[in-house]
Amino acid sequence: MLCVTSRSGCRPPLLALLTQVELDWTLWWYAVQNALSNARKYGDPKTVEIALEYREPTLILLVTNAVLDPAAQARLIDRHGPDATELLHRRVDGGGSQSTNFGGKALLKVAELLQGQVSLTFEPLTTRLRLEVVAPRHVDVKMSDTLLVYFIDDD
Repeated sequence: MLCVTSRSGCRPPLLALLTQVELDWTLWWYAVQNALSNARKYGDPKTVEIALEYREPTLILLVTNAVLDPAAQARLIDRHGPDATELLHRRVDGGGSQSTNFGGKALLKVAELLQGQVSLTFEPLTTRLRLEVVAPRHVDVKMSDTLLVYFIDDD
């Protein structure tokens, strides 16, 4: 059985609920893959946590990773502050010589296309990416009676 896990255990109702939301799942999955890839690339690849939350009509993804070098993280916090969302917009020192920041820009674009927002937060021992998108529930309306539609012609 597939389920979303939390500290309180397996929560299959969330997955059932997610099948009812309207969302471009291809874009969403691209953003999830990008966030996980960045967490493994820039943090401890063995310590990546994923949380998924739905607060109608918002779907929230949290990806948290432990930092590899707390001293380097402290320098980043000193330089950019704990709200590091601006770094998604541009390449900075420490991103690696091969970094193009396409991933950050792609996450911003996905958030825009899905009518949401993305944020990046530095803490002394962790980095957290938060992606929120609009994902309203689709409601099937079952009609018990056949509808009759009348067209009235005034002529």
